[in-house]
Amino acid sequence: MSSTARVSVFVVTGNEEINIRRCLESVVGWSDDVHVVDSDSTDRTVEIAREYTPHVVNHSYVDHASQLAWAFDNLPFKHEWLLFLDADNVVTPELRAAIDHKLAADDGSINGYYCIHKEFFRDRPVRGMKKWWARLVRRRFAAIDQSELVDYGIKIEGKVGYIHAAIVEDNLKERDIDFWIDKHQRFARRMAAEEVLRKKGLIKWAVEPKLFGTSDQNRVWLKNAWMHMPLFVRPFLYWAYRYFLKGAILDGRHGLAFTVVQALWFRIICDMKVQEIEWALNRGSLTTDDLWAQFGTRSLRGDIVGRRDPATGRT
Repeated sequence: MSSTARVSVFVVTGNEEINIRRCLESVVGWSDDVHVVDSDSTDRTVEIAREYTPHVVNHSYVDHASQLAWAFDNLPFKHEWLLFLDADNVVTPELRAAIDHKLAADDGSINGYYCIHKEFFRDRPVRGMKKWWARLVRRRFAAIDQSELVDYGIKIEGKVGYIHAAIVEDNLKERDIDFWIDKHQRFARRMAAEEVLRKKGLIKWAVEPKLFGTSDQNRVWLKNAWMHMPLFVRPFLYWAYRYFLKGAILDGRHGLAFTVVQALWFRIICDMKVQEIEWALNRGSLTTDDLWAQFGTRSLRGDIVGRRDPATGRT
């Protein structure tokens, strides 16, 4: 790849030796300014990353949003445009070419682009899992949305555009279904805590929910609608949507396996966790301060409504 892109890239890592090489090979040589932010890896992640770029730094992990925000605020990026990646992401040749084309014609009117996010399950994609994520931004008009405990996004000031080419998410560690299950069990507890805190008004969205807004606004609107649906009913509705309406049924056993574990099993576990938290709150064995202390990391600073600090007693 020739070095033509006027784009800085940063990648967040943490024990990603199995994934990081593919990620960096998809951008090094296309971008001349690639940064890696590692979080205390104990494997060969850092060693491999330094084969591709000298810009490798460590920053201890708290949560994904705050890790991205730290990188935004502290890394010495060379270019005005910034592309951010996870270690299990691969930038396709089509996306590189599309970015080059967009930036060659840049007139300053657009401050960020949504790219297609194509997710793999085990060793292949699943039909209907194509999503849009803001990944390419003009730095001075962008900031990390830190109002969520699990997902994250980018707040972009001004006009946005869409690039019809993909970043592929293909985590090789998740070829082991035990790893995938353990990871999603951790996500389930955090998602449940976020839902309970939002229902109690202790966390507010940083993005205005809009059904027909940007991809992030639509995602937040759908999450709001999800929270008001009955527990243990909504997973079955979501599974039917993924399997039948989004076409996973056409992927045979692979599509069935994915939708059962991701759209049904995982969502049922989340609902059970919500129920457990609500029961504990009702009987007084758990408080919202306890919940906040366990899950409400600094990624939510500025987005809490009237939260009392357990250590100081102040709001």
